[in-house]
Amino acid sequence: IVTAFSDGNVVALGASDGAVAWERDTAGDNENTTGANEGHQTIDVDTTPVLCDGTIFVASYTAGMYALDPDGGGVRWRIQGYRDISTLTTDGRWLYATSATLGLLKVDPLDGTVHCSREVNGHASEHAQASAHALAVSFSDLSVWCYACDSYITSPLLSELLQALSNVKHASSFCESPPKLQSFADSFAAAPT
Repeated sequence: IVTAFSDGNVVALGASDGAVAWERDTAGDNENTTGANEGHQTIDVDTTPVLCDGTIFVASYTAGMYALDPDGGGVRWRIQGYRDISTLTTDGRWLYATSATLGLLKVDPLDGTVHCSREVNGHASEHAQASAHALAVSFSDLSVWCYACDSYITSPLLSELLQALSNVKHASSFCESPPKLQSFADSFAAAPT
């Protein structure tokens, strides 16, 4: 069992007895973080740890994103620039992070490289134009952005889809296969505007 706390600690507990197996303190990594001041430093790990392909992923609000060894908590990689992250999830191949300052990031779990992002290089906008996939959903708050309308949208037709996405968000913390969502997308596309 791996959990994270508001003091910046990530802790692995034994499943049978709850004993601490290892602890990784991310708060110390904040000392050299730009933008953090002495009066107020947000040091907490806001994300639920995600285990996938033998690596644990967590993000500290100011210290960045970490890939940790599940056996001892050693840092496999850390990207300090990935800040303000509130959610991590995976589809089994990619790591997805939502950041208040960077938007949605599609990250390679092997080395932390960003492959796609709304804010970085405008990939989401380019994808929307090239593919006619006009809707994007934020995993942090499940809001829906329409690139064709250039605005957020709400509709009762979205409630079932958003519930399914909420289930995906929580299931993917354990590297499970996400439920099939194509039928929701098809019904939404067929609905009158």
